[in-house]
Amino acid sequence: MSETLSIRRRLKHSRRVRTSSVRVILQNLLALCRAVATYLTTRVIFLPAAISKQPNQTLYDDILNSNVNTLNLSSPTINERSYVIVLVCSKPNDFEIRQTIRRTWASPIHSKAVRKKIVTVIFLIGTGHDNFIAEDEQFGDILRVDVLDSYTNIVYKLLAAYRWIELNYPGKFILKIDSDVVVILDRILNRISSGKAKTIQCYVNQSRKPMRSTASKWYIPPSIYSGHYLPNYCSGPTYLITPATLSAILQASHYAKVIEVEDVFFTGLLARKANIKLQQERGIWHLWKPSQPCVNGLGTVISYPIHSTSAIKLQRAWHHLSNLRCRWFLERIVFSLIFDD
Repeated sequence: MSETLSIRRRLKHSRRVRTSSVRVILQNLLALCRAVATYLTTRVIFLPAAISKQPNQTLYDDILNSNVNTLNLSSPTINERSYVIVLVCSKPNDFEIRQTIRRTWASPIHSKAVRKKIVTVIFLIGTGHDNFIAEDEQFGDILRVDVLDSYTNIVYKLLAAYRWIELNYPGKFILKIDSDVVVILDRILNRISSGKAKTIQCYVNQSRKPMRSTASKWYIPPSIYSGHYLPNYCSGPTYLITPATLSAILQASHYAKVIEVEDVFFTGLLARKANIKLQQERGIWHLWKPSQPCVNGLGTVISYPIHSTSAIKLQRAWHHLSNLRCRWFLERIVFSLIFDD
């Protein structure tokens, strides 16, 4: 009887040992599979994607060191009386968008500042589409730079444009604006400060984290910027820079590694390096709102983006902005809770 019990115990122990061994083997196999998956993901999938999305430092350096006038294939004339250059980032084939802008907020009919030549509106485009020649001859408001037009190349387009403006029209303020933005230019003039002030007026983004996904068009490589949070920077659709700011940014640009997110690069990284102050301008909106704060019955909104490439939607947005009603006291409290940051 005792011998039988002993045999049973040995068998149970043997089964436990085998079960434990199998469990260990399976755990090791699972760990190995995870390691292989991690390796394949980082080395085969994400690493090549990250490498392929590295900024074009060579192009950046070429633009910094090239003769400015050779970078520009078509240059507009800025009126001597203008002290604000409105630089509209456009695409070569977006003729209808440019026409809508010319008929709406950039028209002398709708802007006293444009009518009196205090403000000059120009369109910045790159290469890749050649049907703009007749348009350029007719309007004379296109700055075409020798940079292939694409979203990731906006930072290089702007660098070439900023260098051209500093060389040919020093002392001018620059209102950088995207083509999907509507703006009341006459209200910009009330925000003009000293040209010697190193400031940028804009909607300021704060405590934002850098985008690390290589699938994102706002990807920022950790090898270039490793911080967990970005420096404060201006929301890209609209910002106003002084002549002193432009000069300081371009000086700082010689000592920087480029990233292909233009607002973060120019108004965040370079602005911090150049000790430029970002000023929160509440009239520059980062999204649409149904009404606006008013002072003495006059609206205070300057601009907002529509995030659309439709000329029809741009026309409608201009009509809305032109007729935006005032926000009264109680309504102001409600909408500030809903819409304001």
